[in-house]
Amino acid sequence: SVPEASYNDDVRAPTRQDGRLGDLPTLRPSSTAYSDFRQAFPTCIDRLLAPVISLDDSIEMPKPDCEENKPFLGYTPRDPEQRTDDAVFVRRTLQKNVVWGILGFISSSLIFFTILFISRRSGDAAARPQLLPGQSFWPYIPEYKRVFVDDKDWKDAGEVGDVLWHNLLPIGEGYVPIPFPRKYALPESAPFEGNPDKAEVYATSSVHQLHCLATIREMIKSYDRSEVPAYGSGHAYHCLNYLRQGVLCAADTTFEYGHPVWNVEKKFMQYEFSGIGAVHQCRDWNTVEEFLVNNRASDKQSIN
Repeated sequence: SVPEASYNDDVRAPTRQDGRLGDLPTLRPSSTAYSDFRQAFPTCIDRLLAPVISLDDSIEMPKPDCEENKPFLGYTPRDPEQRTDDAVFVRRTLQKNVVWGILGFISSSLIFFTILFISRRSGDAAARPQLLPGQSFWPYIPEYKRVFVDDKDWKDAGEVGDVLWHNLLPIGEGYVPIPFPRKYALPESAPFEGNPDKAEVYATSSVHQLHCLATIREMIKSYDRSEVPAYGSGHAYHCLNYLRQGVLCAADTTFEYGHPVWNVEKKFMQYEFSGIGAVHQCRDWNTVEEFLVNNRASDKQSIN
């Protein structure tokens, strides 16, 4: 039968034990695991195992029979030097963990911002028009604002105009030898004799367009003077078609304003859209010319 709990004036109850369960297990086994636990906690644990419940719901921890910090189950306290070594080891371990944590945070941040930077650059590159591979052979060409003017010397059909147009083309006439041109995805062209880098010669489109303008100018001069032109009509029509494509390729979208001009005969104001005075966004021709001269295939210079 189960013994009944009784309460006396000391409001203490004896420990109950159910006979049907047999003897309670020993609380102090001699196993290795228990000994290791006791080594980690050398103080007596009786105070944790023998609470007495009082009527006022307070928990009293009876004073154990053992002395404070008394060795238990063969445990021997560590000597001071060993404790010092352990403290140093723990401190160094914590320091290493802190350092590795900081390094890990910095590395993760660098990786994150690198990926973010690359993704943004990739997005910007996708948004920009891609240059042809051959354009990578050129240096950076800055842009600037240029006002179109009405220059009478460039409209001169005599010697003054001839000198200006002759000096317009750079030395070498825009022909450039490019080493290993397949690297720039360029098709096969004229070989550059005597070059060890297997260079091939290529013309520059802007110089070709200037040559075509000069050709048309010469034909107009010949027509005005009733002379036989130096070029046939086939070459002239070629130049017109070539310039047409060059204009469409550049697709200059500058807005040009009209200049008011009083019509004396009809006595009213009309507007002339000559393009004079309009501000254009242009590439720096001086940079282009300098590169062509420094990388020329020959020393020839002639607009024709």
